[in-house]
Amino acid sequence: LELEITETTVLRDIDRTREIATRLTGVGMSLSIDDFGAGSTSLRYLRELPIHTIKIDQAFILKLMDDPANEAIAGSIISLGHKLNLSVIAEGVETQEQLDFLRVHHCDEFQGFLMSRPVPAEEFRAIMDADRPVLSDAAREIAVRGAREQS
Repeated sequence: LELEITETTVLRDIDRTREIATRLTGVGMSLSIDDFGAGSTSLRYLRELPIHTIKIDQAFILKLMDDPANEAIAGSIISLGHKLNLSVIAEGVETQEQLDFLRVHHCDEFQGFLMSRPVPAEEFRAIMDADRPVLSDAAREIAVRGAREQS
């Protein structure tokens, strides 16, 4: 089970956040910082808190190919996360070009419309009951290609 904490929550009361985070990880939960890069998280908190994952704020991903600064920031967050032994997830991936960039930079996971559009709860239940794939056509192709690359 993984709990996402936004940067703003971390900053409200770092001592209390550290205490709660330590207790949660002590019972086997994983913690991630959501919307990383959107706030003003001090980098020392990445060292001090028992964080397992950082999620790159979608604002950097959505305009990734339009702005070299966003490319630099996203690439740096991925590199920083890996050097701290953290998993890195990119939020808001909508295009193959964005995914290609993330692959080149060894981003661990991604979320976004490229994988699937949101579905209402009832439709999700029906999909799960029918045991049909939830993936979009693009995501299905990505998964197949990824499996071939690992073989």
